[in-house]
Amino acid sequence: MPYVSGRKRKRVEVSEVEKFLRFKDLVARGIVKNWTTLLRWIREEGFHEPVKLGPNTTAWPESEIEKWKASRPRVQKASRPRAHKVEGK
Repeated sequence: MPYVSGRKRKRVEVSEVEKFLRFKDLVARGIVKNWTTLLRWIREEGFHEPVKLGPNTTAWPESEIEKWKASRPRVQKASRPRAHKVEGK
């Protein structure tokens, strides 16, 4: 439903609503495990600053989190060397 404001009932269309992620959402998605790491990432790694949605509500725009994740280098897990069978012993 369009937002109606003012006396003239001006209609403002919202094309896309930004989704915000709380800290618990970041943890649930496996992005971060604790506040200490998150604060370090904000300070040193370019993680997006939080947005205050209310006096006790802090969140991050989902689109900014996705951009940050995409900008991070991917680490490939090294495959474990296979044990070789020794024959004749």
